[in-house]
Formats: sequence, structure tokens, C-alpha cells
Amino acid sequence: IFLAATMGVSSPSIADHAIGLSWQRTGPELTVPIVNNSGPAWHDAIVAAANNWNRSSVIESPLVPQQNAASACAHRDGRIVICDNNWTTKDAKGFYVRIQWFDVQGVTGKAVIQLNDRSSLAVTSLQKKRIVCLALGTVYGLDLQDFDFDNPDLVDDQGRTSCMDFSSTPDDNLQPNGHDYEQLEVIYGESQTDFGI
Repeated sequence: IFLAATMGVSSPSIADHAIGLSWQRTGPELTVPIVNNSGPAWHDAIVAAANNWNRSSVIESPLVPQQNAASACAHRDGRIVICDNNWTTKDAKGFYVRIQWFDVQGVTGKAVIQLNDRSSLAVTSLQKKRIVCLALGTVYGLDLQDFDFDNPDLVDDQGRTSCMDFSSTPDDNLQPNGHDYEQLEVIYGESQTDFGI
């Protein structure tokens, strides 16, 4: 997946970009930990993305240090594992992330985000922030707000762009915007009976 952005067009006032996958909450916020099993090349991007998604009123995912380095990309129950891995050929371009979900009794029970070290050498630090932000948003159950690569960036009513907008310049769309947070509230809001799905 190659991710990017431009500027200007407002997105719809109602958030409606869920993909139909979600985690089960056990309290007022979704508290699924993010295990950072990546190397230093991705560290800043992972910290920034985790902090940005934790600004949501329904997400509070603690970032935990590396666990079991021998199997860095192994999935773990109730966790989002982020690792780096060489999973494409050396000349692969545009394949920066691979996401795997694991269903446990009808809801997402664990997920792995594999960041591609072979492609990461040509990716700027800003692009890495965009890539990790989009990957985490997807794992939380969000789809892209927009799939048109060439149109202007979608902005919320505060003028903020979104990492969930597929566009042509990544440096502008590095974090979630109000529409992303609204969609998370729809997915994980009080309508979940007993904090479950």
C-alpha cells in the first residue's frame, strides 16, 4: 500500500467509513495494547500513530515494549503486534505494510501489522507516520474516507486532513481527523451492549 495526500475538499459531516471488523470492548474504552516489535527505523512513526489514535474518546491502547523478539511478528491474543519484516522481493515498490486480523468468536481478537523493511529504505519519516497511522486505523475497523488518489485532501470542520484519505502527497495526512474519531465512536460507542459486540 502506498499512502499520500493534497488539500481542500470537505468530507461528509457523518462518518461512514467502517470496514465491518471491530474489537470487543470490556470497559468504556477499547484498551487493546499495541506491542512495538519493530526496529528503530519505525519507532517514531509507531509512537506518533499510537498517541494520535489514543486521542479518540473510545480508544486507549497502551504502547508496550518489544515482547519475544524471536517471534516478533507472531500474533498474540488481545494485542496489536507491530513488527518489521522483509516480506517482499528487494525491488518491491509501494508495498509498505501487510495487516492480518484474527477472528475470535465473531470479533477481532488479535492483529499483526507487518512493516516492510525492504521498502522502508526509500520511505521518508513523514511517510512512515502516514503508513502506521493508516494501518492502525484499519486494525481499529476504519476504511479509507476516500479512495480517489488524485482529488484534493478531505478535511474535517476544523480543517484537519486524515491519514485515512488515499491521495497523492503523504506529508499532509499524518494523523486521524474528526471524522475518523466520529467513526470510532460509532463503532465502539455506548450502543455496544455490555461493552461487547
